[in-house]
Amino acid sequence: MQNSQVLLVGVRHDFEYVISANPSALEQEQRCFFLKRVRELIRDFNPTVIASENRYTNNEELLTVFGKRLILIDIPHEERVAKSLHVHRPNAGLALCQCVDGVREEYWKQKINDSVRESPVSRVIAFMGALHLQRFPSRPKSFADLMQTEGYSVSSIDLTAEPWAKEEWQWIPSEDHRAQVSPRPCRLAMGFDSCPDWER
Repeated sequence: MQNSQVLLVGVRHDFEYVISANPSALEQEQRCFFLKRVRELIRDFNPTVIASENRYTNNEELLTVFGKRLILIDIPHEERVAKSLHVHRPNAGLALCQCVDGVREEYWKQKINDSVRESPVSRVIAFMGALHLQRFPSRPKSFADLMQTEGYSVSSIDLTAEPWAKEEWQWIPSEDHRAQVSPRPCRLAMGFDSCPDWER
């Protein structure tokens, strides 16, 4: 996509949900830092499109910051359930899986392609889990790699690696509004040579 720039922003998903029922001082502080950084990035990058992986976001402050330029790029929940596109991550999501995350990222790419198709000059800022900025043996190309092969000028920022980001707090929702599903193990991590044909 010539003349199109993409800024990928890696986030901790907890920030995208409503604050804990009884938030710690650290959680409140971290949320303030997060919103401040998101506002700064959007202001400085001045995107024509704001994309978000997370279809379950219910943080109203964050949604207000995103505004009307927001598009949701992940596969709809019903389709993910039908195709078993939820993967089990036993260690807090320390790896991504080509059989699941690779399929999702191809879908994200197409949604972004569709959003800029009619615009000769586009600037897309896309928010996603920080792991999607990384490469893994079970998913050897990062999302940045995927977008670069599509012809975009790609840069990325991992908010979870910035000095203000602290891991020592836990999001405790009063009610988990996210989809309740039964994830499955990654076939590649289990030793299979490839994903099933229908998952590619």
